[in-house]
Amino acid sequence: MYPTILLLFARERFKTSTIYVDPMQLQLVDRTEKSIKIGIRDADTTLVMPIIEKLNENKDVKIVRFIETHPELDTPELYVEMYEGDPVQAITDATDKISDYFSAVQN
Repeated sequence: MYPTILLLFARERFKTSTIYVDPMQLQLVDRTEKSIKIGIRDADTTLVMPIIEKLNENKDVKIVRFIETHPELDTPELYVEMYEGDPVQAITDATDKISDYFSAVQN
């Protein structure tokens, strides 16, 4: 199940402001040339933490934060800021690597 979610996340590249991924909903909160903030309703940290780990391995990524304020009132957010490059491409690369890893584990 997770590789399918990761592939959908990577392939969409935020062409729309909201992407529905059962059971999670991704929403583009803010985007600049060097940063992106994504709201993740019903976030599954089992999925989010590997993305954060892969983003932290990228030398072009300046800051990666998973912001959880109030569990009932606020939507958790993933914030990525870059030294160089496109934050969406960095997320895409990270999710592709994770998807490749899980695909290899399944076989």
